[in-house]
Amino acid sequence: MMGKFVDNSLVTIKPLAYYKMILHIMRFGSKYIEHAKLKEVMGILIGHLEGEGEIKNVIVEDVVPVSHGGTIEVKFSVDQLGAFGELDSKIWEQFGDLGWFSIGWYHSHPGLGIFFSDTDKYNQIFWQKSPSGIGIVFDHTYLDKPGDLGFRIFRLDEANLDDPSLAIKSNYHPVKAIVEPPNDLEFYMKIMELIGSIHTGLPQILELNETVDIFNDVEIPQEEQLTPKLPRINSEEIASVLKNGMETFIDLSLKPIINLLNSWGQDTISKIAINNSLMRNDLKQLKDKLSDEINNLQKTFNYDLQNNIKDLDFYVDDKLEELDQEKVNIKT
Repeated sequence: MMGKFVDNSLVTIKPLAYYKMILHIMRFGSKYIEHAKLKEVMGILIGHLEGEGEIKNVIVEDVVPVSHGGTIEVKFSVDQLGAFGELDSKIWEQFGDLGWFSIGWYHSHPGLGIFFSDTDKYNQIFWQKSPSGIGIVFDHTYLDKPGDLGFRIFRLDEANLDDPSLAIKSNYHPVKAIVEPPNDLEFYMKIMELIGSIHTGLPQILELNETVDIFNDVEIPQEEQLTPKLPRINSEEIASVLKNGMETFIDLSLKPIINLLNSWGQDTISKIAINNSLMRNDLKQLKDKLSDEINNLQKTFNYDLQNNIKDLDFYVDDKLEELDQEKVNIKT
């Protein structure tokens, strides 16, 4: 239940963090996936705090995609909490010099709406041991709403989180958030990587400890499948994934890249068509040449054969005449 708790803090989500969360969410929850196959995801937020007071402003710099599936809507076990603690130590080892640490978690409710369930409240206890800890809930269906980035951020109202029963009964409140627009080349390179992963069929983002079986879906193509076709990148589909808050970026940067790739594909197909036409003409000329030579051989053979037959007729006639003369001579 949403409470009336007053929380004036602000959560700032950096472009890379939002990009990675969106990829993770939509890898397993999208309008292009059958409803029965939608899966919840969960990950950890990395960042730092700013400001004064007990509840500080949160800056989310990066995220770690952790898992997906039905276990997300299950209370964290002791083993899982221990694993989160170990991961927190690794995050500090990697980002401690920057002052970054795990500051909360994110998960999705694909097609179910954005809210904190009782299970979410229980799991939020781990992250809100620090009063500034946050929980982000995504639902990809919200992305179809104009100007909606598909998520909300919550904190529990209850301050005494040593008693889980109080946390589950607690109300929760929304926390104001902004997503910073991209302003450096690193984000553009991420878009190029995304396009490459679409072409290769590899996952757009990997979860913690996930590996890719690059030969899992390898199939030997049929002969008819080898016919060259013009490659097309569906700019509308890519734009639908990144459209909220990124329309200007897509218009200025992504579409020219797509147009360039499509132009390259058109040039390649044109060259293949020209080469195929040249090969066809060469084969036709070879066929015509062989046919002409065989016809000439046949004509020459027939001509010589006719001449030899005529010569043989003349020879036989001469011999018959000689025989007739011999008969006359014998009679006389």
